[in-house]
Amino acid sequence: MHQAWLCKDITNRKLVIVRPGVVFGAGEGGNVSRLIKATLKNSFYMGNRDTRKAGVYVKELCNAMIWVLNNKTSNGFALFNMSMNPDLQYKSMFK
Repeated sequence: MHQAWLCKDITNRKLVIVRPGVVFGAGEGGNVSRLIKATLKNSFYMGNRDTRKAGVYVKELCNAMIWVLNNKTSNGFALFNMSMNPDLQYKSMFK
């Protein structure tokens, strides 16, 4: 559907499809906020502390999208995955 939209006016349109990990940032109130609150209260149980979570800070995600729009669209199209490197490993939170 999105690529069909792009093809209708390829010279004047750009399409960036982004597949981020968990997006977090100030006021996010979702999974990352709940994880942090539970960890601080010592009420979070993680069965496997080797679990890793791919995520990205919202401002970095926006910066990457803008950069791709301005620099790396081929025929007006770009597709990319995004997460921090290194990713968050739960056992590092429980020392």
